[in-house]
Amino acid sequence: RVTFKRIPLDHVLYKTFYLIDRHGGRVNAQAYLEGLYIRERLAVILSANDLAGAISRDQFGGWEYNVGSGGKTAREMTFRLGINILMYALCLDYKEDQVHIPFILKRRR
Repeated sequence: RVTFKRIPLDHVLYKTFYLIDRHGGRVNAQAYLEGLYIRERLAVILSANDLAGAISRDQFGGWEYNVGSGGKTAREMTFRLGINILMYALCLDYKEDQVHIPFILKRRR
């Protein structure tokens, strides 16, 4: 049985590139993201807020759907979350290792 779990706000997904505390979307149906984990790695992300609809454009470059009460901010947060998802997919949890950066830079001198 597949079980999706709530992705906590302190998960590295929310800080891989942008530091975000919300996730936007075309509608505000759910205040959190859910994920499917495989060996403690986030493998699938589920949003009830229609992220794809918030960034969808028509053939003339205009927005295909209204984002409701969230407006431009919701659309911006959707793009930021999308970039964070891509960075997480490419780099996993490298951002959690940022605590070691000062030591790495000191050793390079």
